Amino acid sequence: MSTHSSCAVRARGVRNDAPKGSLEDYVRVAYESHNRWRHLRFFSTCLSVGKYPSISFASQFGRQVGIVIFPSQGMKNGAPKSCPGWDLDDTFDGLTFVHTAPKPEIDICVVHGLNGNAVDTWTRDGQMWPRDFLKSHPQLKPSRIMTYGYSSRIRDDRNISGVAEWASGLLAEVSAARVTLEERSRPIIFICHSLGGLVAREAMIELNRESKLYPGISLKYCGLLFLATPHSGVTLADWSVYLVQLAELTGIRARDFTKMLEAFNYSSRASKRDFGRLPYTPPHECLYETRKMRVGGSKKIIVSADSAGLNGLAAQPMSNVDHKDICRFPTDTHPGYLQIGACLVRIQEQIQQAVAGPPCYFPHALPTQQDQRADKPDVTLSSLDTARQPTPSGIRAGQGIGGSISRSDNTIVIGGGRATGASMTLRDLQGFTGRVEGGTGHGAVIEI
Repeated sequence: MSTHSSCAVRARGVRNDAPKGSLEDYVRVAYESHNRWRHLRFFSTCLSVGKYPSISFASQFGRQVGIVIFPSQGMKNGAPKSCPGWDLDDTFDGLTFVHTAPKPEIDICVVHGLNGNAVDTWTRDGQMWPRDFLKSHPQLKPSRIMTYGYSSRIRDDRNISGVAEWASGLLAEVSAARVTLEERSRPIIFICHSLGGLVAREAMIELNRESKLYPGISLKYCGLLFLATPHSGVTLADWSVYLVQLAELTGIRARDFTKMLEAFNYSSRASKRDFGRLPYTPPHECLYETRKMRVGGSKKIIVSADSAGLNGLAAQPMSNVDHKDICRFPTDTHPGYLQIGACLVRIQEQIQQAVAGPPCYFPHALPTQQDQRADKPDVTLSSLDTARQPTPSGIRAGQGIGGSISRSDNTIVIGGGRATGASMTLRDLQGFTGRVEGGTGHGAVIEI
């Protein structure tokens, strides 16, 4: 099962026509309708200590999702576990939209690590910075921000998922959230903490391998920011040292240690190699912690500078943060948060530069009016032996990993590679109408 948040509650099923005046009053009235006297006392306690729950709403799949972050675990535990008309939970499994701008220009998805939670990992002093700070960033303001929660508990005996399953789940959920052509042409940056970075890195490999399963995402539109992710566990001994420290830090007992090794040792080292072989590598940056934290009986750095680097890309230090604080900040003036903002802007600019060429064609995206024009010219092919498919040598993949071709009745469909698309020379083909579906980059080219 997913871990329960110690400080937050998610409310789903909120009507779009719900009052928008004071969100605090709106949530308070909803809670008091379930147990009036109990929650009058509860909110009186909030008033007496000068702390209120932090409340927000975001549009998700046509409805509103509310998030309440309490200033303490005790206050959260005093809140009702249910409320008529609302679906309340504190696990935050799957995608949760925490902010949706009226006209988003970028998607940002945060991915927690081992034994983490989609809200707690990013929250400090009642402030969840992806929700509370990024929406006001001058260069990232028109954004849609979401968290991804998954069952990352090593002690969960009922869960047999590992990195590959978590990566597929991440892709499936994000792909389903990017439906229109505009959404699918929008950059998306994954911000990943610790072992969550291995999940996102594996997701990029899976996306390249099974792109048709995830039509809402393309490698060309992805970027990644790794926060204290252990990329360079080159040997089994290196991994063992890291995982022993992480086990002590998260309170994992010895009997659970073997399961942890099986989940991350070999698969992560193979994933690092495969990530470096992608036909197009999404822009990414890596940050590492610079302050030791107490683990067992001594203070240690959990993820070193060398381990945080990825395939020749050196990691950048974040000053005065340990493994937990590298991903949570109390204010939007914290140096660590400002550093993350600068990283995100650079990654966004690299994505925009990569897609600045001719527009992509997504086979599964919704057609535009231009695509539906009746007078759209066809390509005339000449002299085709209908008993044979064109040979693979007639398809060139650009920077991709190869093209594909299929034929239905009198139509030839050329599927491009994974990067800048495919090109094909059409010679001696006659009597067919061709339609070219390019790759996820600059589309395809036909030479007559």
